Amino acid sequence: MGYEIRAFVASRGMFKEFQTLSPYITVAELHQGFGLLLNDSYLLAALQITTHDAVAGFWYLSKQLLDFAIKLSHTAPIAYIEAEFFGGNGEQTAIVCQAGQIVLQRPDCDVILTGPIRNAPINSALRLLGVNAAGACDEFDATGLDQHRHMENWFAANTSFAAKDYQGVG
Repeated sequence: MGYEIRAFVASRGMFKEFQTLSPYITVAELHQGFGLLLNDSYLLAALQITTHDAVAGFWYLSKQLLDFAIKLSHTAPIAYIEAEFFGGNGEQTAIVCQAGQIVLQRPDCDVILTGPIRNAPINSALRLLGVNAAGACDEFDATGLDQHRHMENWFAANTSFAAKDYQGVG
């Protein structure tokens, strides 16, 4: 079974205004007071981002989206995360912006899932945002990023549309 995500993570409420741009934009509440904003074609269309000049080490983070995150980070720290796994093997990347600066950049990290991975890029980014990993779980689980395994499931759970209607990748 696979797992995929491309999203921004920041304090809850930071992404609320983006839902007014389009009913297709996915904003989800995470645990510990955090929120998630999917990076997909719906968000790109709403922000009028048409180029995909990817930041080195990232598959889906364009320079325009990074500028967007840097601008938002003047309000509160924001992380951008990407992960794709299948059969326990995969890649993940993360970047954190705070006060208009990049404070963490962890591109292209191959990971084998064998339980909590404390120093993996996503956990490092979430820890920097202030996520507290309690007990045996890691920051990824502590925020609830394990709730859905695919982008279309986040979409269906947080919009008025069904997973089969998701056309956000492209």
